[in-house]
Amino acid sequence: MAPPAKLLAHSPNGSDPQLGNQLPAKRDRVADIPESVAGDPLPDTYLRMQQTFARYRLNPELCADWLPRLEGLTRTLTEGSRPWHQSLRRQAECLVMLGRPADAERALHQARARHPDDAALQTTLARVLFLQQDAEGAWLALSPLLDTVMDADTLDLLAQIETLRATDERFQLDPADNRRRLQRAESALRRLVAEQTGEARVRAQLRLAENLSLQGQAQSALTAVQDAQRAYDELQMGGEDVAPMQAALMFALGETHYLAGDVDVGLAYMQQAILSTADAQERQTLEQRLRSIDTRAEQVLGG
Repeated sequence: MAPPAKLLAHSPNGSDPQLGNQLPAKRDRVADIPESVAGDPLPDTYLRMQQTFARYRLNPELCADWLPRLEGLTRTLTEGSRPWHQSLRRQAECLVMLGRPADAERALHQARARHPDDAALQTTLARVLFLQQDAEGAWLALSPLLDTVMDADTLDLLAQIETLRATDERFQLDPADNRRRLQRAESALRRLVAEQTGEARVRAQLRLAENLSLQGQAQSALTAVQDAQRAYDELQMGGEDVAPMQAALMFALGETHYLAGDVDVGLAYMQQAILSTADAQERQTLEQRLRSIDTRAEQVLGG
């Protein structure tokens, strides 16, 4: 099970007049940005970097525009200073978005050599390692943060890492370890469901349903899908464009029916979901899940 191609998802709204293109808004209020460190003024590029990355989610356009400026900025800042390591972290995030995870990892290791306990650097490194399918390295980078307050992106990453470690034969241990990994993923997903709204919440509920199915909790998984269905219906009645989620919702409903013992109904839902999927990558993923449905939970939990 490979990690998703885009770990830094965004929603297409918002704009930056300076960049001249549409950018995804991150939040309405820009955090207060200090203009100096120990009395020394910070470069204008640094201040603009902080303001831009506080307001907008990462996306390829923003990163292509900012990467050369970040590389130049890092060279002008005092090595080891907080602005220096923040610039390196943003540089690494953009390298990931532009498909250069190995370069991103090098930048992060350079920053972590001076700031080994920085939570933001650890999270970004975990994301970079996971993108390179190094689930064990990603877990080692993220595990020190388990007892801290995690934002939605970090919870999402934790759930992805632990699901991969539990279900991919490259990382599987004994069933007890796999169960603990799935339980950690479940905990992260439940927190994500509680914190998210709209389409993001529906998708988190569907992932929770899949997690519960893998743990053999068919009835709980069905309840999670029904919750997702209600949220989906509310969005649809509110005029939201939820069509891209329809196939995923239908497949999850079929999967949970199937694992709860209603095999014919479940199979019909899953096959219909696959036929209705326009995206080739999503169709391939659903087909793989259907092929493995009889063995996944048994393989993960040892029957």
